[in-house]
Amino acid sequence: DHENFAGMKECMGHERIAEYSSKGIPCWSGNDEQCHDTRYKHGGQGVISVTSNIVPGLMRQLMFDGPNDELNNKMQPLFK
Repeated sequence: DHENFAGMKECMGHERIAEYSSKGIPCWSGNDEQCHDTRYKHGGQGVISVTSNIVPGLMRQLMFDGPNDELNNKMQPLFK
């Protein structure tokens, strides 16, 4: 623990986020295309997103309104 440490941004995939989360380390996805599953299936806190600059409302919905595979699938072309 360190007073200035809030958590990590991780871009290497679900497995690393799950590993950090299992150790109590808050972790944010750096991959927009993986952020939904990272948050709802692998213990991530959220995302540091590029796409949120284009469609902030949809990204907020994707990350905070609960699992939504349909919205996640529709947004995948924006993440490329």
